[in-house]
Amino acid sequence: EELTTDPSDVPTQYVDDIDHNNSASDGSLYDIDESEYDDDHSLRKHLQVWSNKYNITNVAINKLLSILKPFHPELPNDSRSLKKTPRKTRVIVLSNGEYSHVDLRYGIMSKLKYGIQNCDKILVDVFVDGVKVHRNVSEECWPILARCKDFVDSKPFVVGIFHGLGKPKPIKDYLSNFVQEVKELRQEGIILQTRHFDVDIRYYLGDARAYLKCIKGSTSLDGCERCDQEGGYDGFVYYSITTGIERTDESFDSRRDPEHHTGESPLIELQVKFISQFPMDSFHLIEIGIMKRFLEFVIARGPVIARMNGQEIETLSTLLSNLADYIPVEFSRKPSLRRFSQWKGTEFRLMMLYLGVVVLKFVLREEVYKLYLLFHAAMYILYNDTLIETHLTDASNFIDMFVQYSAKVFGKGFVVYNVHMLLHLISDVKRFGNVMNFSANSYSKSSKRCYV
Repeated sequence: EELTTDPSDVPTQYVDDIDHNNSASDGSLYDIDESEYDDDHSLRKHLQVWSNKYNITNVAINKLLSILKPFHPELPNDSRSLKKTPRKTRVIVLSNGEYSHVDLRYGIMSKLKYGIQNCDKILVDVFVDGVKVHRNVSEECWPILARCKDFVDSKPFVVGIFHGLGKPKPIKDYLSNFVQEVKELRQEGIILQTRHFDVDIRYYLGDARAYLKCIKGSTSLDGCERCDQEGGYDGFVYYSITTGIERTDESFDSRRDPEHHTGESPLIELQVKFISQFPMDSFHLIEIGIMKRFLEFVIARGPVIARMNGQEIETLSTLLSNLADYIPVEFSRKPSLRRFSQWKGTEFRLMMLYLGVVVLKFVLREEVYKLYLLFHAAMYILYNDTLIETHLTDASNFIDMFVQYSAKVFGKGFVVYNVHMLLHLISDVKRFGNVMNFSANSYSKSSKRCYV
């Protein structure tokens, strides 16, 4: 899984032609000498001059190429190959860093050559989030990644990368190339040999949804993305154990709740549905969100009555160590309580879905263990397509009970943004299926490779 971030790598990684007999351009625009029509590619040069002289649209050129290609295999598959559009990565200077745009179209085509399931529309999932380049350093890398679940090779690829101090500013400049390219792809689609594919965005994923949507964040009293329920403040921000009036795509567009907005997102140019196309990132919400918070509260942060004592913590550590040899190889990391601060999402998921049922029974008080079981049962259903079909209502009920009961066991300080947002998770499962379908887990390694 290689990710191209260096401009010099772009022509080879993001191949402009599916036909390997044709190479990409050298990255510069050409003025065509109309007298040079006596070589082996005279038709290609005639088409070049004709398309440039009469300003023929890419849609029309692609259609013509799809007709001519079977009879003239030397022709490229795409209009931009014919016109020798620049391949060099575009670098934009932002107020706090630099953004390099790699290319969405060529990322799609580089994956499309390996095959696609039987469909006529390419739906792209887009991921945006920030990654610290080094610890204790304010430099950040903000890649725009994409993947197509219907491709045989569905691994993420790079669309663009920002490197600088903090979040990319202004967001309009950060997203300008992406927005323009999505507009073009929606209008033109992609042609592979004689087959035309429509292109659109399925959803936008990431832990930085508030940044992309230009709304209040998780530490704000008006931060809930899905309802108008306001949070409270008691030395810390906490949220309600119930939901308010649901936000909809229409209410977002009309700004029914003006306090929720901080500006206008550049994505509005793409007629994005700011509620239904922005699922919650289950990786940050569930695994390194709520499950991590639950364990932190029973180990150290919760009230004394709900916490484990020293002997119980030692017992839990021993139980996890004894189970390590029996954990299948599919789980690459085996949880050890001695390095709890270094646990990754895999370990929290393993504890949430499997190990916790066994080991926590021996160390937690009955009411705390029952609280865990509510969360475990709900997540076990939502991680399984078959169980979702038959037990989705049960999962919804378990979530409601978990959120309400958690405030009684741990206090209102437990019900932060993530815990409240759990109440809205079912709507995303209804749209996109099990929670692994909208998890940042598949993008995390790709994000880190962007600056390696």
